[in-house]
Amino acid sequence: MNIHLEQAQIRTDKALAALDAGFRSKSAQKDANDKLNRAFDLLRNAFSTVVWALFEGDRETADHETWTAFITSTVDPYDLPFDLHHVRDRHIAKTRELSDDIANRMAFLLETRAAVKAAPIEKVTPKKQPSEYQVKAEMTLKELIEKRKAQYLEAIELGRIFNGLPVYANTHSVINQHGTWFLRTYYYLNGKMTPLNVIIAAAEALEREKKAA
Repeated sequence: MNIHLEQAQIRTDKALAALDAGFRSKSAQKDANDKLNRAFDLLRNAFSTVVWALFEGDRETADHETWTAFITSTVDPYDLPFDLHHVRDRHIAKTRELSDDIANRMAFLLETRAAVKAAPIEKVTPKKQPSEYQVKAEMTLKELIEKRKAQYLEAIELGRIFNGLPVYANTHSVINQHGTWFLRTYYYLNGKMTPLNVIIAAAEALEREKKAA
């Protein structure tokens, strides 16, 4: 994998981990956004590498006309914004002309940024032990991955675990640079990426309502 893509994924994973854990302050939320912005910067670098690889000749010594003709015939990486919040669908579409992978990663960063922005600030002490809901969800996904011998599962319905909430997950198995295997999972509520702690809080509220009824 391109080193820029590897580093972008590391920063994306850190932002997602913070999102799932919940933000205790505005600064923590900003830090997650900063990681996503840095990830996007790395994706821009990765895309530039893809473009430059198509150029036949020495980019350092190419004359202006040759270089202009090349850029006109392909996708100019400098057309991409420098900041994630300026990225629009047209930028992703242009990127997709040369790389589906990078385009998908950019789209995912936008989706994650929206989830981070919408996440509440919860000034409470995080639980030391994982929630029963989290344990059940992770065990279910792990068992499905192993049973199907798959690396990626999409739109796995988890409503039965979260008291009937319209929850689903996309998950895939990953081996990091240290050789450790784990699942990278993204949770969705009502079709929108949502922090796991927010989903758990909603499920717990439903459970309390059922007991009180």
